[in-house]
Amino acid sequence: MRGGLKADAELVGELESLRARMDQMERRLRATSPSVDSFEDFARNVPVGIYRTTPDGRILMANPALVAMLGYERFEDLAERNLEEGGFEPQYPRSHFKEQIEQYGFVNGLESVWVRLDGRPIHVVEHARAVRDEAGRTLFYEGTVLDVTAQRQSAGDMRSLMDAVVEEAFLMDQAGTILAANGMLAREFGIPRETLVGMSAYDLIPPDLARQRRVRIDEVFRAGQPIQFRDCRAGKMMLHSVRPVFDGTGRVVRVAIHASDLTEALELERYREKMVRTEQLASVGVLTAMLHHDLKRPLTVINLSLEEALAHLDDDDGTPRVRQSLEQSLHATEQLEQMAGSLLAMSRRTLPGQRPAKVDSVIGNAVRPMLDIAARVGLKIEVRDLRRLPAVDMNEDEAEQVCFCLVENAMQAANGMGNRTLTISGRMRQQRVELAFADDCGGVAPEHLDRLFEPFFTTKPDGQGTGLGLAVVRRIVEGVEGKVWAESRDGEGTTFFVRLPVSVKGSA
Repeated sequence: MRGGLKADAELVGELESLRARMDQMERRLRATSPSVDSFEDFARNVPVGIYRTTPDGRILMANPALVAMLGYERFEDLAERNLEEGGFEPQYPRSHFKEQIEQYGFVNGLESVWVRLDGRPIHVVEHARAVRDEAGRTLFYEGTVLDVTAQRQSAGDMRSLMDAVVEEAFLMDQAGTILAANGMLAREFGIPRETLVGMSAYDLIPPDLARQRRVRIDEVFRAGQPIQFRDCRAGKMMLHSVRPVFDGTGRVVRVAIHASDLTEALELERYREKMVRTEQLASVGVLTAMLHHDLKRPLTVINLSLEEALAHLDDDDGTPRVRQSLEQSLHATEQLEQMAGSLLAMSRRTLPGQRPAKVDSVIGNAVRPMLDIAARVGLKIEVRDLRRLPAVDMNEDEAEQVCFCLVENAMQAANGMGNRTLTISGRMRQQRVELAFADDCGGVAPEHLDRLFEPFFTTKPDGQGTGLGLAVVRRIVEGVEGKVWAESRDGEGTTFFVRLPVSVKGSA
């Protein structure tokens, strides 16, 4: 009996010990394993949308973040919707989602546009998996939804900003792969922007040019410093500005490139240099004319005085040295007068060139490089149809300088006013070609109108004009027996008229 009791007591002790160990293991499992309560707490507080839905479209669960994301106040209201009857996705229908998840068992990073209760679209990224039973039948789908509307909006704003740049702009990595591009780059190469992204920028240009650019751009990746360089592509002079883009560790991971076409700007600069040289020649001519005019009178007086002194010089009373001195003085004054006359003749020479000049092509060549700069100062240039006008008896350099100077004059008048127009037109009048440069840039005061073509006269502030531009125009036009004049409406605008002889060669 005692032995039996003892055996029973030992068994009870072993059972108690075993139960204690099982309780301890259960506590450990509870501490390390997620419970239903802990998952619900997690789903309730996480800022990412979490859901469970059935294949037939019923919403089994949606956490508060997803309920709010879709514009609802309560899950019960959201659960009344059936995803098979409209759903939330106008761009990716539910059939597309189900096709992927049934085929692969999951979807990762599915991007789509959902529509909230209030009708506002939101951009989302979705990750989901299919939960199946032992027989492989799908019980429900569960997944997460991230609202990326703000990021997409930022990307859209960046794209709009890039498209607002009138020059080429793109982003690329060290291998040359284009990561983003603006519309100008796409139009320049005739390739859709979506196709450009992912292409190599070096494949768009000839191999020799690609090698040159790669050397310069690789230097930006190596040194991390922005650079600028020029090269020629398809007959265009391009200016490239390359700036590094760093990651969080300070390593250059990509570069932003901005490319400007300098061709027209360089052509415009050549026009400006040509006008400067012409104005310099004009100033020399004006000064020479003034010198000739001012010296002629005293030289004439000296000549007459010397001649009279020589005529009355008595050989007996004078000496040969006096006569010789007077003769040398007379000869010197004659030389001075000849020199002044030669300078005057030289200053009146016209520029060399081939005649005749075709009006429409000359004005087109002169205006084209000035269009962008004129737009920046608020001046729109309109050129009427000039193709029917005959060629004029003037070389092309002279004709382009006249056009350039009159257009630049309108640009200077429009600067600071904005929304102004210069209209260039032409017609036949009195058997000559008459061009009109009409602007609405405020006009000229009546007391200044008659002095516009005077050398060194200007209505511009000090330091902003030489007063020789219109004088050059008059010298060139009158040099081919043409005529130039201006008509103005003070407070409204000014029209410059240029009347030129028709070329006999051009009409033959």
